[in-house]
Formats: sequence, C-alpha cells, structure tokens
Amino acid sequence: MEASQLVLDTLEGARARGYDPQKLLDAAQFPSLPPSERLPLVDYARLVGVVARTLDDEYLGLLDGRMPFGTFALQAAYARHGEDLLDAYRRLLEFARILDLSLVQTLEVGGGEVVHRVRRLPGRIVRNPLAIQMTLVLPHRLVAWMGAHRLPITRVEFDYPEPRDADSLQAILGRAPVRYDADSSAFFFAEEHLRRRVRRTEEEARRWGRRTPLDAFLPNVANDGVAFDVARHIERVLLDEQRCPSMSETGAAVGLPPHTLRRRLLAEGQDYLHVRSQAKRDVAIHLLTSTALSVEEVGFRTGFSAANAFIRAFRSWTGVTPRVYREGH
Repeated sequence: MEASQLVLDTLEGARARGYDPQKLLDAAQFPSLPPSERLPLVDYARLVGVVARTLDDEYLGLLDGRMPFGTFALQAAYARHGEDLLDAYRRLLEFARILDLSLVQTLEVGGGEVVHRVRRLPGRIVRNPLAIQMTLVLPHRLVAWMGAHRLPITRVEFDYPEPRDADSLQAILGRAPVRYDADSSAFFFAEEHLRRRVRRTEEEARRWGRRTPLDAFLPNVANDGVAFDVARHIERVLLDEQRCPSMSETGAAVGLPPHTLRRRLLAEGQDYLHVRSQAKRDVAIHLLTSTALSVEEVGFRTGFSAANAFIRAFRSWTGVTPRVYREGH
C-alpha cells in the first residue's frame, strides 16, 4: 500500500479519539516518505505498536469498543491448546466473541474448505478497511506460525470496493484471487492444511502474540520442513548452552549429514545461514522481552562476541536497536 494512505488509515482511530497524529509519528520515529513510496515493514510495524500502546487498543481505535493491549497474547495462549490447527483457529475466534467490537467472526468448515468470515455489525463503527484486513491477517499468520507450516490462502473476499493500490495486498495474500464488494470479508483455506498439529508451546504463543504487530510481520524463513527443525535446534542450543552450534552438529541433531542438510534446505528455498540468523533473532527477542539481561549479555548468549556486532545485526532484523525494542515492548 502507498505510504500516505496506509499511514492515514493507521492514524484515523487515534485522530478520532483526540490524539495528535504528528506526535504519534514522532514517537514512532517514522521516516518522511514520498506519498507513493512503499512503506518499510519495520517502520510501519513500529508505528502500529506506538498507536496501539498509546490508545491501549490493539485495533488502533478503528472499531467500536477496545481490545486492550496484550489481549492478542492471551488469545494466542488459549488457541495453542487446540487439538490441531483447525481447533486452534476456532479457539481464536471463540475468544474474540467475548470482545465488544464491531465485527462478528465465524469459522465455516465443509467440502474440504475452511472459511474465516468477518461480518460488520449494523450501526457499529469500522473506520476503514485496515480493521478488516487486521482481523483476517493476524489469525492467519498466528495459526500458520503455530503449525510451523505454510497456510496458503486459496481465495479472498472483501466487503469494500477495490482500492486504488489493491496490488499491494498481494504480498500478504500470495496468488489468491480477490473479490471486492462482497457481502462479507473472508479468507478461504484447504481444510487439509489445518489438520496438522500445533507445534508451539503456550509460552511461545504468548510471546508471539505479545510482540504483535512487529513479530507478526517479520520475515519467517524457517516455518516448515527441515528449516523449522534446524531453527528449533539452534534455538535450544543458544538458550540451554549459550553458544551457536555448527552446521555439522545441527545436521547430526536432525539426522542429516551437512551436504544432505544443505541440499534439503536448498530444495525448500532456504539457506543455513539465513535460518541460523532467524533463530538468533528469535532467541534475542525472547531474552530481551522476558529477562533483565543486559543488551551485551543477550548478544553474547546469541553468539555475538561484541555488543556492537549484535546491535547492528538486531537493527537489520527489526529496524530498531535492542534497547529501543525492549523499551517499546
């Protein structure tokens, strides 16, 4: 989406509640961008985080009612106990029903298809399409992450007219065809993708939800197959032994010699160094948000011998320094 329209949509709820949009942009250290320029992901996620915390509303003031900051983390923890990904999805929407918002969400299952449908309540406020998009995108990303599995969207419906920059949504929707001006908004999935088991712990799910929106949109190169197993092994060694395992050691842990591991990762479109970097990022975020360890110690525990190298790497992962991430969180 073009920078100007997306920023306006993001700030509309805060403006309606009497907040100064420029002060929020300043607090988020938001860069000055030409109207037609694409938004850097980390800059936008930081702005969403500032607006959500300022309003204490994870829906950014875009709906009637309010979803207090931290609610999505509770939803994630509750959903984690689903028997499979489909049950986890059901739990997410079940939890959402207790919130007094402007939308009704349902999960329809039949004919080998699952539909997450969102309908507006008559007479209630939905300030712009961003609220609809958030309602569909965040559960989808969470459930896919919980299953360490790509969850392709087969088709999409939106209940509003096609926007001028509709093509910008394709980064999220993949190749799914989109229909606008529908009676409701919905994501469609093949049921088989949701019959997998949940592979994350309750605490991991809580942490992921707590770090929304930034972590919900951070690139995730190791979310399936061998790449996922590699990333989990590296994370365990970093956390338990405070060191980064070698490729040969990691290969042995997942039952593959180095040359086979390299080939299997390549077949998945992955690279060992990228997967290792993501594992370091996730462990660093965990330590920054759940412990009182110094930035220097977090860097050491994630395989960096110098604090400056860790700070540079963390900024490249998230767009902010470890200290700013911790304070903002």
